Amino acid sequence: MSGALAELAHKIAISACVSLGLMVVEFAWLLRDEFKFIWPDVRFRNPYALVYILTRYLGLAGQGFNVYFSLRIASGVATSPALCKMWFRYQAMTIQVLLVAMECALMHRIYALFLKNRWILALLIMLGTSQLASMFVSARLAIPQVTHSNTCYVLKSHASTIYFGATSMATNLAILFMISWRYLRLPVTWTHTPLGHILLRDSTLSLVAILVLLFVMIILNSGVLQTPVNGNILYYWFFCTIWISLGRLIVNHSKVVQAGSEENLLTQVEVGQTSTYASTESSTTEHTRTTGSHAVDLTGAFHATDEPSSLQSALAPCMVGSKVESLQAGTKGKRISISLTCEESPHVGTKEN
Repeated sequence: MSGALAELAHKIAISACVSLGLMVVEFAWLLRDEFKFIWPDVRFRNPYALVYILTRYLGLAGQGFNVYFSLRIASGVATSPALCKMWFRYQAMTIQVLLVAMECALMHRIYALFLKNRWILALLIMLGTSQLASMFVSARLAIPQVTHSNTCYVLKSHASTIYFGATSMATNLAILFMISWRYLRLPVTWTHTPLGHILLRDSTLSLVAILVLLFVMIILNSGVLQTPVNGNILYYWFFCTIWISLGRLIVNHSKVVQAGSEENLLTQVEVGQTSTYASTESSTTEHTRTTGSHAVDLTGAFHATDEPSSLQSALAPCMVGSKVESLQAGTKGKRISISLTCEESPHVGTKEN
């Protein structure tokens, strides 16, 4: 490899290392939310959590391998053409897997926003299938004919990669249009909720970032803009951008959904406590109103008595100014002693048998 190519390969390796460093920072930044919102829901009935775990860790390991190979290219180690072809196929498969995972998450949102309309589902399936087909055709045509050095440094990209870029760009533009159009037609009360805000923000930012990279790829591979790094540097940042976007989509969605569930549970608990308190107040008021044939129950010790006349006869001397020293009323399981005077309010004491 010549000195100029070696210098370019060295710059590309540095760029790949920077992209890996950004992914590591993003991984550490979301690790706490991952343990809180993702890992408790890892099960086969929750595909979002499974997709997150698989793409998160395998994607980080895959980018580490990408950096290793870029350093290998920069060091000038000769590589066989067969191994270079395997390296290019690996790039195509990893990008396609990450892109399909992100687009499936966005398409699932569209399907829900359109109230599970089967025509919308058919349109989304058609878009996804066309993109997969274009990726397969593009890789089939481009990989055998890529011009590269003996270190797998791409000297000139094949023009067939434009097919993949164009179909992927059309698919993502359609997804962005459908999300934006449906979002604007939803009630304002829903769009201003945290879920509505997260849906629009994450979806828009992810799609815009992918569209910009696809547009740059089309310009570079079509020959409109000639640079010596066009077929090498873009892959690492494409990988990094899709990986970060997919992680943010799933984590932020899980965070908002769980926060909404906790809020609903808290509301139910508060309503239940209020209902219990209101029921207790109503019950106490009802007991207070029944003083004609029942003893007054303020402490919970009194209940309906079978002989109200004895209590009334005991209280009769107080009506004429006399004092009653003590009175014992027996209840089931308890003995209540009441000391009354005509000048003071009754004092109720309770003793267990």
